[in-house]
Amino acid sequence: MKENSPDFSQKDLVDLQKSPVGRQLYEKLRSADPATLEKAMEEAQRGDYAAMRATLSPLLSKSED
Repeated sequence: MKENSPDFSQKDLVDLQKSPVGRQLYEKLRSADPATLEKAMEEAQRGDYAAMRATLSPLLSKSED
């Protein structure tokens, strides 16, 4: 995946999912809001990455307390 690139592929998502950082991110998102994560995953499977980004954006912008 190109750093800071708005474009990424299904392969990029799979590579991220397999990485330690990707697994950690997945677990944090799943514990924060499992329904939102599920919706984003469905959007990604359909190839609607813009919708996926919009769905995940609020979760990713939350600061950890």
